Amino acid sequence: MFYEIFSYFKGLNKELIKTYALHPWLVWLFLVIITIQSLIWGFLFIGRDLSYIIGDQGAYLETATHLKNGEGFVFYGLDPHNPKDDLVSTENNRHPLYILLLSLFASEEPIFFFKAKLINLFTFLVLLLYVFFLAKKMFGDLVAMGGTFLVFTSRTFNYFSNTVACEPLLVLFTFLAWYFIVKGFKEDKYLILGGVFSGLAYLTKGSGLLIAIAFILSSLIIYKRDVINKKRGFLLYLLFFLLVSSPLLLRNIAQFKDPFYNFATTHLFWGNTTFFHYLKEHSLAEIMARLCTGVSLMTPYFIQELSISSKFIGPFLSILLLLFFVTSIDVDEDRERRVFTLFLFSLFYLSVCWFTYMVRGWCSRFLLPIFPVIYLYSMRGVFLFLEDKVTKIVRRETLNNSLALLLIILSLFFSPEKLINLAPLSSLLDGSFIPPRSQRIIGWLKLNTTKEDVVCFGPDDQFMYNWITQRKMVALPSSLPFEQVNDYLRKYTVKYIIITRDTLRYRQEILGRFLFWDEGSGLVQHEEIQGWRLVYRDRDKPTNLLIYEFNLKEEDQG
Repeated sequence: MFYEIFSYFKGLNKELIKTYALHPWLVWLFLVIITIQSLIWGFLFIGRDLSYIIGDQGAYLETATHLKNGEGFVFYGLDPHNPKDDLVSTENNRHPLYILLLSLFASEEPIFFFKAKLINLFTFLVLLLYVFFLAKKMFGDLVAMGGTFLVFTSRTFNYFSNTVACEPLLVLFTFLAWYFIVKGFKEDKYLILGGVFSGLAYLTKGSGLLIAIAFILSSLIIYKRDVINKKRGFLLYLLFFLLVSSPLLLRNIAQFKDPFYNFATTHLFWGNTTFFHYLKEHSLAEIMARLCTGVSLMTPYFIQELSISSKFIGPFLSILLLLFFVTSIDVDEDRERRVFTLFLFSLFYLSVCWFTYMVRGWCSRFLLPIFPVIYLYSMRGVFLFLEDKVTKIVRRETLNNSLALLLIILSLFFSPEKLINLAPLSSLLDGSFIPPRSQRIIGWLKLNTTKEDVVCFGPDDQFMYNWITQRKMVALPSSLPFEQVNDYLRKYTVKYIIITRDTLRYRQEILGRFLFWDEGSGLVQHEEIQGWRLVYRDRDKPTNLLIYEFNLKEEDQG
């Protein structure tokens, strides 16, 4: 069956769809509509889920504010070069470019959250325009419109376009790197830009390194061992990739003795160990079994992420898109583009499947950088199929203009599925989006502590506002027995300890002998904690906030 499908696509005239230019007014009308629609829905969704800043948003905001204040890439305001226990420094895990961009607009005010969301909204708009105009050059008007439409309507892109995350910037650089690398296989000069954008992608997120690996592997396949002699641009690419990413590479060499060090990819990716240690401890059969498990875990989420709807029709359309993607790339007449795209897709896909197995979390979003390429190839396959079948009934010009008009109408009436949990933009400007409990924590910290005081707070899933307080914070450790916890607090010169329900839930082994949760009363202390003096109790019931002053000298500990 699949052989017949591939054979059918190989027989299609792939130049027809590229050579036919649509009426200019159709193209410009489409661009105007998706730009206006993106701004409208983007501004609406900027006010989404403000009462709960999820994921890494708080960490990005805090680190950018520290950087703006001249403290470096510091999360929690402590020494990032010497993480202890289960504390992980931001600069060991998050790459610097997106944080540098945020730092240009950083402030210790709630409005910084609004500005950071705006940055990603406009980055998304730039991405849409680049996808269209570059795809237009490579695949023609109709494929460019179809691929851009899928990016515009993607649930995942709509989510990240108004979330404080590096993904929109990463996708933009990945797409530009893909385009100029493909062009560079024909003309060496474009590989300079391919190297530059690959380096920028790597400075944005660790997965950007996969672009360089895909280029090296595809070059070796295409040009064999004579790659340097046959392709002078190969060295140009490597040179400019290394030049652009050199600040991060040199920092990693100096600090970690590894130019490509990243906590997630160096340790978490291999189950909190290292690559060579993992290979030594596991057989090839075990590795393949775990990779297959990762594929089975991640693929359903990948199909959901790729869709424009969470309903049944969405995943069904995603499967069709993937089928057209595979067939379209298989019959791509440009061998270099086909080989490089296959390597890029395979490296991202298998890496994310492996990471999914290791962390058992929401990892399919890490495939977002290759979504535009998938969408373009998919729409190319769709339109090739339609041209072959429908032009037997209607003229090509009529078909292509009708398809373009359909995309315009769909773009005009497109609306995201969920319009819930939206807050007015005014709440972003005046800080009223912050939940009352978090406002009380911020107010208490500003009134009773200084920026030099160290506060022990967390883990807590709902407090992501330390960019406003700018206090130095450490989390309560998980791997120490309670007898050593006070030593840990002294080591960091902790002055206050904040306990919430989340903290008790995550640190039950440490706090369970002193505190418990009662559904009516909230946090209840039933035994004195040596060296901890209660200085604040939330008056709301159930009580979800206790603040202790820590004042235990070494000689006082029995």
